[in-house]
Amino acid sequence: MSHLERDKEKPHIPELDGIRGVAISLVLVFHYFHEPAVVIPGGLAWHVLAPFRIGWTGVDLFFVLSGFLIGGILLDARVASNYFRTFYTRRFYRIWPLYAVVVCLCYLQTVLLEHGFAPRLSWMLQGRLPFYSYIFFVQNFWMATKNTFGTWGLGGTWSLAIEEQFYLTLPLLIWLIEPKKLKQYLVAAVIAAPVIRILFCIVLPNKFMLSFALMPCRADALLLGVLGAIAMRTPAYWTWVEEHGRLILGTIFVLLLGCAVSIHVASTPDSLLMRTFGYTWMAVLYTLILVYSLTQKSSLISRALRMSLLRSLGKIAYGVYLLHAYVLTLLTVLITPSHPFHANWPALDSWFQFGVSLAALFLTVTLCQLSWQHFEKPLVQIGHRSKYKFDSAPHVSDAHHLVSP
Repeated sequence: MSHLERDKEKPHIPELDGIRGVAISLVLVFHYFHEPAVVIPGGLAWHVLAPFRIGWTGVDLFFVLSGFLIGGILLDARVASNYFRTFYTRRFYRIWPLYAVVVCLCYLQTVLLEHGFAPRLSWMLQGRLPFYSYIFFVQNFWMATKNTFGTWGLGGTWSLAIEEQFYLTLPLLIWLIEPKKLKQYLVAAVIAAPVIRILFCIVLPNKFMLSFALMPCRADALLLGVLGAIAMRTPAYWTWVEEHGRLILGTIFVLLLGCAVSIHVASTPDSLLMRTFGYTWMAVLYTLILVYSLTQKSSLISRALRMSLLRSLGKIAYGVYLLHAYVLTLLTVLITPSHPFHANWPALDSWFQFGVSLAALFLTVTLCQLSWQHFEKPLVQIGHRSKYKFDSAPHVSDAHHLVSP
């Protein structure tokens, strides 16, 4: 053979599935139980739901994890002769099929509503964006300029657009820049993200989606994950993190205290504090939790992330993220056709609707488990038939080499 193939996958890291499970859990609780809740300010329910006000940052945890995993893959395969082709083949089979199904469902929904089907749901037609923007993963540009989440059911895809744009830039960056210099560029880009957001806040203060949905503004979370991947592949950094676990844990605690304060003063993604430094604050917190869990295997955090429930939820997180809004809304409409909506979600205003939300949660998880087993996983396996090829044995810099599945 003229090339050496890396046929064996590296050991699976259960903590990473657990982190993905935490991320989607934050999103689910926020959308199913916090965002639609109709509560009295200062009441019991208001206080119970308070910790979940920043559940939307589960997407930031996804960004950090994505940067860590994708960055790690690219760092490992940097000298492969089929570096770009294999990477994009695998990404296509992982991202596109289910995404295409959801976009088609949303298009069908739009056509039906335009022809008078379910007129009480006509509000779903508000803020629509061109469907071709979703096909090319540029909907976040439209969302940013129009200051809207766009077509109902596809609002959450702003984060997918950011990740796809990240996939277009990071492979080239890693391929072109020497590893020793790469860290400097990544640190500069991390610092640039809040600077760009601050400029947007000054120049266009009323368009929060510019800071929220554009890739350069959210690059800090993605690139902090890449820096984490570099650290876990560098013996000196790995050893330092292992030996200073208490310091990292203390920093995590301080950052969590900051989150507790933000819950009461600036918990929404459009608040000035979040738009300027808050996104970066959350990204640093999540990066430290990720690195700590991988280096302190006996810690409570690491053990919690290895729980089977979190790991199972993490494996189906992509499907859950795309489908959870549809399932909750459709189930509510089927059971109680006249039920009111609150913030574009079925209003959580009774114990009965709470039961409907729990039923929707169970249905979402079940449906996405079936999707993973019979649709997504087989396609991922097809994508992984494409192996990275090396002209010589790939250089492994240390014994702590990590990789994503």
